[in-house]
Amino acid sequence: MNEDEDILDDNAPVTVDLPEPEEAAPKEQRRLSEADFAAARELYELGTKNMAQLAEQFNVSRQTLSKRFRDAGATYGSRSHEVAAATAAGVKSASVAAAVTFEDQRPERLEETRQQGFQLLKQAKLVGQKIVADTLKAGKPLETVDGDLKALGRYTKIQLELLEGTLKLLRADEFEDEAALPSFTVQDLTLGDIMDHMERNGADPDPTNINLDGIEGAK
Repeated sequence: MNEDEDILDDNAPVTVDLPEPEEAAPKEQRRLSEADFAAARELYELGTKNMAQLAEQFNVSRQTLSKRFRDAGATYGSRSHEVAAATAAGVKSASVAAAVTFEDQRPERLEETRQQGFQLLKQAKLVGQKIVADTLKAGKPLETVDGDLKALGRYTKIQLELLEGTLKLLRADEFEDEAALPSFTVQDLTLGDIMDHMERNGADPDPTNINLDGIEGAK
């Protein structure tokens, strides 16, 4: 061996074998529940969040979300006019807020809150029935949809608690709708009215047996 070959060249390139970088494990995605899908569809149709934002929020793939929206006939921004209308209504109501008191709006707000509660329970019932029906139709045990039903229950409970808080704020327990109360009409009776009543009930209609003081037409 040549002596010069034993001498290392400081300028010679050095090759270092680096380990291959590990690929990041794909993020585990979950199955979208009926309750979550209803919430995602609401945001999607109102145009407040797009597909990518919803997929990240609910931890599902965009392909899965797109297929669910397509099957349900949901279109992005199809209800954006509701947002615009609500904004316009808010601006308009702000201009006349000084003329409208909280008490004036209380009956309407109470009725609106009660209607919202009724619709919420109705929707939750229909969604729950659909989950159970689809599961039984597929021949699967109901235990497989426990997660969906629990999610639906949590969502419904939260909404009902919010509605209950609204009713307390509106002091629903103190409110009486005057239009729903019975009305009483006081009329002066004539002698003829009294005579007719006595005849219908088999009493003696002889005016001499009646105290006529204060009766219209008795004198």
